[in-house]
Amino acid sequence: MEKLYKEIESTMSRIESKWQKINYSTDHFPEVVWKETSSLDLSALGEVSNQLKLLDMPGVRFQQQRSTFSDLYVQIFHNGRFMIEILNWWGGHVNVHDHDFSAVQFQLKGDALNVVYDFKAEQETGALRFGSLNVRESEIWKEGGRSIVRPGDVDPHSVFHIGEPTTSLLIRTIATPRYGAQSNYFPTLAAHYYVSNDIQRKKLTALGLLSRKASKEFRMNLEKFLDTQSLSENFFMLIKLGSLLLQEDYSDILQNYADKGSLEKKLVDSVVLNNGIDFFKTKANETSDLNYDEKLAAFAVSASCNLGNLQKVISQLGNTVNPERISSGLKSFLTKLDSGDQAVAEGYLDIFGMAEFANEKV
Repeated sequence: MEKLYKEIESTMSRIESKWQKINYSTDHFPEVVWKETSSLDLSALGEVSNQLKLLDMPGVRFQQQRSTFSDLYVQIFHNGRFMIEILNWWGGHVNVHDHDFSAVQFQLKGDALNVVYDFKAEQETGALRFGSLNVRESEIWKEGGRSIVRPGDVDPHSVFHIGEPTTSLLIRTIATPRYGAQSNYFPTLAAHYYVSNDIQRKKLTALGLLSRKASKEFRMNLEKFLDTQSLSENFFMLIKLGSLLLQEDYSDILQNYADKGSLEKKLVDSVVLNNGIDFFKTKANETSDLNYDEKLAAFAVSASCNLGNLQKVISQLGNTVNPERISSGLKSFLTKLDSGDQAVAEGYLDIFGMAEFANEKV
C-alpha cells in the first residue's frame, strides 16, 4: 500500500499544479483529474482490508472525518482544496441528491445502477422547491469504470448498489459555496435540510418513543407540530417518521394534513411515494437470496416511482441489460418476499401505476 499511496500523492501533486493554472475552477476540476488519472490503478483500494492498511499510515490516519455517507467512509487525502474519499456500501442507500462539489468517481468494486434526473421547479417556499422529478439518463456503473460528477443542481442523481459490497472512490473538490447547499430530491419536491437542527431531531426522537407506548400523546403532539411548524419543518418530520404514518391508526393524520392545501397535498404525495421508494430499496438490500436481476429490477422500480420513468430506465439500459431480465426479475423478486411484504409491494406498485407491468407475461 505504501507504493500505491506514493503514486497517489505524486498524481495529486500533478493535479494541484495543473488545476492551479486554471485558477482552481470547480467546473473544470474533473477534466484535470480525468486526464491525470488515466493510467492510475486504484483497484486495490476496493478491498476494505487494504483501506485498513492505509489507516496505519500517519498521513492518512489524521485525515479521518465522521460521516454517515456510506457504510464505511475513509478519507485518504486532503490538501485544503480537494480530497480523496472512499465510500463502502454494504446495503446502505441514499436519496436522490445533487452536489456542491465536482469530482471524478471511480467504481472500484461491484456494479451499481446510476440514475440521473431532471427537476423542474414550479414554486419555492422555505427549504422546499415544488416541482416534478423525471428520469433523464440511466446506466450501470461497472467495476473499473469512471464517471464525472458535475457541481450544482444540473445532475441530481441516485445510485443503487447492486453488488454487495460496492466501493467507489472520489477525487473531489471541497464544498464550493457558490453552488449553495446540497439538495435531496423527491417525486414532487426538492429539499435541503437546514431545518434539521438539534430541536427537530429531539422532537423526532420523542415522537418515536411516544409511538411505541403512548399513541394518543403521539397523535396529539404530531398534530400540534403540523399546525404550528413551517412546511419545511413538517416535510422533514413526516419524511423521517416514514412508514409509521401509513399505519391504519395514523393514516388519517396525513390525509387531514393533505386536505389543508395544494402544497400540503404535494408534500404528502412525496412522503407516501418516498415510502414506496424506500420499501423497494430496503427489501432489495435485506432479502439475502436475491440474484443480480432481482436486485436490479427492485432498484429500477425504486428509481422510477412511475411507469413512464420505469419504461425510460428499461429502454436506456437496453444496450447492457435485456428488458425481459428486468420484467422477469421483478416477478421473481416479489415471490421471494413474505406474504405481508408481497401485499405491501403490490400496493406500492399500484400507487406507482406499475401493477399492470408487474403482471405482464414475460
